[in-house]
Amino acid sequence: MRLKVFAVIILMSLLTSCATGVEKPIEATRITSTLNPAYSLLSMVNAQNATARLSALEAPRILAHTFLAAYAAYLAADDSMNRDYAAAKAGALVASTMHIDRVRANNILSIVDSFREGEHIQEDKLAISISNNVLAIANNDGHADSITNYAPKQGTTIYNWEPTGRGTYGLEPGWSKIQPLIKSSSNCVIPTPLEQQVRDEAIAMLKQYSVNDAVGQDVLWWLAGTGTPTPSGQWLNIASNALRDKKLATKDSLLTLTVATIAASDAAIAGWREKYRHNLARPETLWKILEKDQTLIPVLPRETPPHPSYPSGHSVFGGAVTTVLKNAIGDSALRDTLPADMYAPAQRRDWTSIDAALNEASLSRIHAGFHMPMDTKAGEELGSCVANAVLANYKELLKGVTNAK
Repeated sequence: MRLKVFAVIILMSLLTSCATGVEKPIEATRITSTLNPAYSLLSMVNAQNATARLSALEAPRILAHTFLAAYAAYLAADDSMNRDYAAAKAGALVASTMHIDRVRANNILSIVDSFREGEHIQEDKLAISISNNVLAIANNDGHADSITNYAPKQGTTIYNWEPTGRGTYGLEPGWSKIQPLIKSSSNCVIPTPLEQQVRDEAIAMLKQYSVNDAVGQDVLWWLAGTGTPTPSGQWLNIASNALRDKKLATKDSLLTLTVATIAASDAAIAGWREKYRHNLARPETLWKILEKDQTLIPVLPRETPPHPSYPSGHSVFGGAVTTVLKNAIGDSALRDTLPADMYAPAQRRDWTSIDAALNEASLSRIHAGFHMPMDTKAGEELGSCVANAVLANYKELLKGVTNAK
């Protein structure tokens, strides 16, 4: 897959409104500058995640730590420093270290040159200090040994998941030791699905399944994003499009993406934890179990993802990022673009609201035959719960990285 690394010169808005029980973010300030480290980091790291084909869990984890470092460095820099440079340098140091491929690491580091204006001795010192603090968090969160602890258990229903499609287990099912950046997000859980509901939804899907729907434009659009081969990368790009015209100060842009990327990363951990806690079979397997005496008419046009069905990962990421977006700009119109070398000619897609985009993304997973409605509904609710936990507690996380107020 050929992906274009865009020289992104765009600006984001700050979270200007607040959901009940969520601390109100800093008020946004409009500026006219055209260079913003928030967008440079998002574009570059997304592109490197994509070319590395990182998993749906690893890609947002790198972005979350990148933006935590960038925002902390921006806040910690004093008036004598080039804050944009400090932010870009701290974020690039973290992202390049977390990528094991040195070519990709050097690509990420190259964005710092866009913000260089002579020598930056103090900024370099600050960026190195903060990036080391963030990398220490990453190194001690249990990720390094989590993928060796794969031990799937019997789920909470009789309809247990088994590998389909590629016939292999997902890469991260053993994330039993990894810790989210916002600890309270671990309190977000979804209810055990009722077995009668599982049967009813699976059979209803079987009766309504259409191969034409399974290869429809909505399904193809949401298979992958322009930044990463994961839904988190696509949603973050959509968020940047929505915030672009706000022309907000760099501080506010960094804060918005910091909250959004942390929400996406912690939602990944919560989502995959719940997948393996419930261990619910995919519709493809349920159809064979429930309709075993009938000819199975639907033949999925692509491989079923190699992990349990409940909740939908796409919906988890969508619920997390859209909750942050709505906290920032309300239920605004959204747009997205895909390059010509993805699944269709270069094109643009528009939605009248954030909720409309989230609804389409979730429905696309049902149309594809990958998920039941209960999967997408639970995913949206879980992602939203995680995002609200991040919005309420991100300042405490920052205190552990720097003395920023």
